[in-house]
Amino acid sequence: MNKLRFAIAGYGSIAKVHALASCQAALFFEQETIPELVGVMSRTPKECGLPLVKHYTSLEEMVLATRPDFLDLCMPHHLREDAVAFAAERGLPIYCEKPLASSLEQAEQLAALARDLPTAMAFEYRFIPAVTLMKRNLHLIGKLIDFRAVYFHDTYLLPRAKTWRMTLENGGGALLDLGVHMLNLLEYLLGPLEYRKAEKTIYFPDRNEVDEYGIMHLSNGEVLGTIEASRVHANEGRNKMVTLYGETGSLTLDLDRPYELRHYDLPTKTTTILRADDALLQELMYPAPRQSLGFYQDSHTCSLLHFAKFLYTGEEDPLISTFEDGLSAQELLSHILE
Repeated sequence: MNKLRFAIAGYGSIAKVHALASCQAALFFEQETIPELVGVMSRTPKECGLPLVKHYTSLEEMVLATRPDFLDLCMPHHLREDAVAFAAERGLPIYCEKPLASSLEQAEQLAALARDLPTAMAFEYRFIPAVTLMKRNLHLIGKLIDFRAVYFHDTYLLPRAKTWRMTLENGGGALLDLGVHMLNLLEYLLGPLEYRKAEKTIYFPDRNEVDEYGIMHLSNGEVLGTIEASRVHANEGRNKMVTLYGETGSLTLDLDRPYELRHYDLPTKTTTILRADDALLQELMYPAPRQSLGFYQDSHTCSLLHFAKFLYTGEEDPLISTFEDGLSAQELLSHILE
């Protein structure tokens, strides 16, 4: 088993997902390059919750004590500049939560600081097996005529305690926090996107300063499509979808069903379910259904595994999103958010 040591800077809820990813990888991928968590850092002292993993309140102290192979940035996106500069001075590779920053200016600064470093963004949905099935089966629907992506949450629909995510200065709203996933996913599937127009709205201004719903109209240079993101849409299912429409049918991806892709064939008027086989799961290093902790956790585990393998082997991996990919999404979002 090959292990690469990593340390997490920022220890909120998403950091615990990254920590669990390390544990899941170690349990189910004994033959792969395993990212081993060796330290966590946050401003206030707290227990990590994992044996043998020490908590630090200083980034420099943590790095000097643990000597990680890469740094995992999980602090709020408006607080990352010092950490990226610190890593750049030491040539320390960076794995970073999305989005890259709060603004395009900040994103450009971070990308410039990390220009000479190996970087990866946690755009984990690229690693879902159904996404690879979609990319490999685009030919089934003929020439593309439309694309639509929806990412709906209901997390801001009911009153809740205000956090930094809900502030205009540091947050970003549904488009920056959720829509950025779909921007990255569609650019992986279809290539670079161009901004056309967008709308956003706040339904509860008494408790939220950033957009609760937004829709973006985009183009891949040939056809138009849309991305919708919301934190105030209540629905029982089918909340995170990507559909590609072509001249001879459509392909539909439901993130809640990560192992399958729906193909509707217009000439025969039939729907076929394309399923990920064992060979694809092994290729992607994606947990098998019996090992699944849910698509959200599984995709984070897979994303972390791919970056660790890249650092160990040096082999390029098209599934890995870099800071440049994060910057690309931020450039699109800047048209409506700034």
